[in-house]
Amino acid sequence: EEEDDEDFLWSEPPITARDKHIHEYTDKALHNVMKQSSIDAIRDFNSKIMPSKLIMVRHGQSEGNVDEELYSKIPDNAMRLTKLGWEMARMAGKALREQLPEGETIHFVVSPYTRTVETFHGLASAWCDPQEFNHITNRNKRLKAW
Repeated sequence: EEEDDEDFLWSEPPITARDKHIHEYTDKALHNVMKQSSIDAIRDFNSKIMPSKLIMVRHGQSEGNVDEELYSKIPDNAMRLTKLGWEMARMAGKALREQLPEGETIHFVVSPYTRTVETFHGLASAWCDPQEFNHITNRNKRLKAW
């Protein structure tokens, strides 16, 4: 008989509908708090690693912009900048550099198309002198090194 009394003393009370509702509400609230703190943690992390500003620049004038018939002879990805396109890229680089606060870092994401890589080089010339690479006579190697 003592064992039966002991089991009775330690048994769980029956869960009422009200208790079940309280448990469900608490679980949902806890889940929402955890979810919100995860969102806050992600937002905090992203604010530290992501740039505060995104600037998009289109390529300078290309050969295809001047003569559309070239697209029938030269693949789109191989179109190069014109002299005006290079000048446009250099001017955009100077304007961009002037807008950045002193010591601000900058990152470029560039399409592999020839005209966009050339535009990037024109932009980058605002930060370094492309003449430093004139000793490399092969044009493709010079562009790669720069």
